[in-house]
Amino acid sequence: VMAAAKAAGKVFYPRQNRRWDYDYLVAKKVMDDGMLGQVFSVETTLVGSRGIPGDWRKVKACGGGMMLDWGVHLLDRLLMMIPGKITSVYCKCSHVTCEECDDGFRAWLNFENGITAHVLVSTCNFIDTPHWYIAGKSGTAIVEDFNANGRIVRVTNWDEGNVKPIQAGEGLTKTMAPRDGGSTEELALPQVVVDRNALYVNLVDTILGTAEQLVKPEEALRCLRLMEKLFESDEKNAVLPFEQ
Repeated sequence: VMAAAKAAGKVFYPRQNRRWDYDYLVAKKVMDDGMLGQVFSVETTLVGSRGIPGDWRKVKACGGGMMLDWGVHLLDRLLMMIPGKITSVYCKCSHVTCEECDDGFRAWLNFENGITAHVLVSTCNFIDTPHWYIAGKSGTAIVEDFNANGRIVRVTNWDEGNVKPIQAGEGLTKTMAPRDGGSTEELALPQVVVDRNALYVNLVDTILGTAEQLVKPEEALRCLRLMEKLFESDEKNAVLPFEQ
C-alpha cells in the first residue's frame, strides 16, 4: 500500500484515532514529564463482557479477532509512548467465546531500555480492570477508565525507619507492609487538552501539502509487524526476538 500510494502520488493515512483518547494522553504525559522517575513497567488493559460482536469481527478471513480490532490501537499507543526498540515478545491469545478468532490476548513486550509492557484485551470479564498501571522507581500511577479517573502515589522517603511487620495470611511480612503516610504523597493525575478533530484536520492539511503527517505509514507497518510476531508467538508458545 505504501508503494502504491507513492507511485500514485497519493496520501496513505492510517487511522490510528486512539492516539487522541484522553486516558492515553494522560498516561503519556505522566511518563513524558517524568512524574514517576525511571519507569520500568507499563500495563495497559481493556476488557469487556459481551464476547465478540456477531459481525466481521468473528470472521478470520475478514480480519476478525481482538488483536486486529483493539490490539492494533493499544499496541500502537505503546509504540508511541515508549521509545526504542522491542527486543522480545510473548503472546497468548484466548478463545473463550469464539473458536475461529481470538476473543482476547495477553502480550508482553520487552524494550531495549529496560521497560516491560503488558497488554491485556479480553471480552469475557465481568469486572473492569484499570486502563493503565505505570510503575516507576519514584512512584506509581493508575488510570482507571476513558475519563482518566485515577491517581499518582509518589515516594517521598524511600528508607523508612523501623518497619513493622503485618499479618499476611498465615505469616508475617515486612516486605509487603504498607507504607505509612509520612513516606509517600498522593497527587492528582495531570490534565491534558484534547482536540478530537486533530487527526482529521491533519489528514486534510496533509492532502493539501500544508502539514506534516501525524500518523505515518511506517508506524502502521511497525505495528502490523509486531502483531504478526505476537500471533507467531501464540502459535509457537514461545518468547520470540523482535527488532534485533
